[in-house]
Amino acid sequence: MAAQRGRRVFWLLLLVASWRGSDIGFLFRGAVTSRDAHRRDLVLLTTSVAQVLRPGTACAEGFDPFGEQQKKKAPKDLKNPPPDAQVTKSGLKFKILKPADCESTKCSKPYIFDKVSVDFTGYELDGRTFDSSRKRGRMTFQVSQVIRGWTEGLLNMNVGETARLWIPSNLAFGSAGKGGPAGDIVVDVTLYGLKRGQPPPPVPEGLDAPPSDAEFTKSGLATKILKPGNGTEVATEATKVTVVYYGWTADGQLFEASSMRGPAVELQQKNVPKGVWEGILLMREGETRRLWVPPALGYGSERDDGGPCGPLIFDVSLQSFEKGGFFR
Repeated sequence: MAAQRGRRVFWLLLLVASWRGSDIGFLFRGAVTSRDAHRRDLVLLTTSVAQVLRPGTACAEGFDPFGEQQKKKAPKDLKNPPPDAQVTKSGLKFKILKPADCESTKCSKPYIFDKVSVDFTGYELDGRTFDSSRKRGRMTFQVSQVIRGWTEGLLNMNVGETARLWIPSNLAFGSAGKGGPAGDIVVDVTLYGLKRGQPPPPVPEGLDAPPSDAEFTKSGLATKILKPGNGTEVATEATKVTVVYYGWTADGQLFEASSMRGPAVELQQKNVPKGVWEGILLMREGETRRLWVPPALGYGSERDDGGPCGPLIFDVSLQSFEKGGFFR
């Protein structure tokens, strides 16, 4: 009986270890496959990386299924950022652990459309490593394709720097841990290089409120035509559209753009917020329109997964649209 219990314990521990080492990506959430590529949401945020990253595991260095050895090696300030850590408006805290030499070389910071090459390690507050590139090699991705707090941290770094990011849950995976660990996390990241992408457009003026000449729908959506269309037919009955678009929060933060996916993207009603689709159906081919989307027609007033919320503004250019079919 004792031997049998011992075997059961061994296999249980082995199962836990294999689970800890499974091929699950965290900081890059939701790999896109060809099968579900047509179902991507309008807000790309963290769902654009075409590969799943293998998380750092205790098993890589030995049998440590509960992460106790990891915790001993983790930084000691995970729960208590030092007084000299910088704090952004969003609540992100960061500290440059290794600054770049900006005197002998020209320093450069990435923009949201750029691709960066990094090494990183992600920690839970108890010291457990939940994701790391240290044993896989440097990773390359677009700045906008990771969790919101990490994106913001990268935008504050120069090439050649190493930083520690204390990311609150609303800028990470939320209090429920949708796609990764719940609660606050910490990420150590070294930025090795960047490749410039398409520069972001200038932030339009007057995003915080619709102008006096904006048109309002019964639902509360406000719209203004920025460029008249050249088509003769309104997209009232469209079931699929091809558009170019940009999305901002009311305080001018660009959170999404179609250029992150390609020159133009195809959208269907199920892929976009209610207010965006309502605005698109008012447009003609070739038209560019600005949409002031209230929270009830967007992503709500509050959310705990780091995504945009509150009033949102979209500039949408309608390239073409289709009717009929089974796209709704």
